[in-house]
Amino acid sequence: MLEPLRNDTIDHAADNAELWLRAIAAQLDDDVRTAYHALRAVLHILRDRLPLPDAVGLGAQLPLLIRGIYYEGWSPHATPPRARHVEEFLGVIERSMADATTKLAPHQVVAAVCDQLRAHLPATDLARVLVAVPPGLRLLLTTTIAGRASFPLAPPLGLGTICT
Repeated sequence: MLEPLRNDTIDHAADNAELWLRAIAAQLDDDVRTAYHALRAVLHILRDRLPLPDAVGLGAQLPLLIRGIYYEGWSPHATPPRARHVEEFLGVIERSMADATTKLAPHQVVAAVCDQLRAHLPATDLARVLVAVPPGLRLLLTTTIAGRASFPLAPPLGLGTICT
């Protein structure tokens, strides 16, 4: 008889990923499958629009299995599709959510994922992400979650807040 495979690191990583997904699902008032698509869509839009060092830096801050979602299918030297305005970024997120169980408003998707990023990652790391993304995506991140708790950017940049 085979003994069940137990690995504390893997078990912890699975539990942590489940916590993130359940929190996103609860905020979206939807299922974990939709939460996965939401997390993946937002992480990929961030990853693909960050300069390589910043993309790797953000990835390093993510929990193990969330990091796997972040890096899934990544081609670091590929040029991402051009999107410059908020509406274009929302369209990218909407298309990324095509396989989700439920059709959700892209702003709602960004808000739910940003809340998890803000809850689990250092504010200074998220602030660096904000200043490194294109202006349209920065605007989306700073306006999607208006009214939520925020944290300041690094003082010399003075561009506002991420996931505010």
